[in-house]
Amino acid sequence: MNPYSLALRLLTAPEARTPPGELLTWQVASSYLSEHNRHKGMGWWHLSGAALAIWLSRNWTSEEILSAVALSLEQRTEDAVGPASAPAPD
Repeated sequence: MNPYSLALRLLTAPEARTPPGELLTWQVASSYLSEHNRHKGMGWWHLSGAALAIWLSRNWTSEEILSAVALSLEQRTEDAVGPASAPAPD
C-alpha cells in the first residue's frame, strides 16, 4: 500500500473491494486513532488514518498487524462484556 495506489483506487474504482490485508491495517490505524482522538474533524481523521495505514503496511510485518488486530478485538470484547476472570455477580 502506498499513497499513489490509494489515490488511484479512490479516483478510478471507489466501489472496488479492498484487499483483506488493507482492511486489517486500516482496523489497526482506526483503533489507534480512536484511542488518541484529538477531535480535529472527520477530514483530518480520514487523512490521518490513511497515512497511518500506509505507514503500518510499509513498516510492520503481517504478524505484527495480525497481533495488533487480535489485541484490539480482545480489548473491545472485554469492554463490551467485562474481563473473563471477573467473578459472576450474586
